[in-house]
Amino acid sequence: MRDELAGMWTLRFGRLRLVYRLAGKAMEILLIGPRATIYEEVARVLERERTSRDTSPGDVGEGPGDYPRRR
Repeated sequence: MRDELAGMWTLRFGRLRLVYRLAGKAMEILLIGPRATIYEEVARVLERERTSRDTSPGDVGEGPGDYPRRR
């Protein structure tokens, strides 16, 4: 796969696609869904992973959808 989906693999099941990545001897299944939308969904999941790794748990308001914590 290309660009932001590099390193991912897919399997076809009729109209569905299973998107996975290999980590050593393990296979991590990311998503299963219709071909029409699965690649956009995977890109969103990967973007969420990247942003969650980039912000520490104490950060508030650093990204879209972040809301101040109640105390």
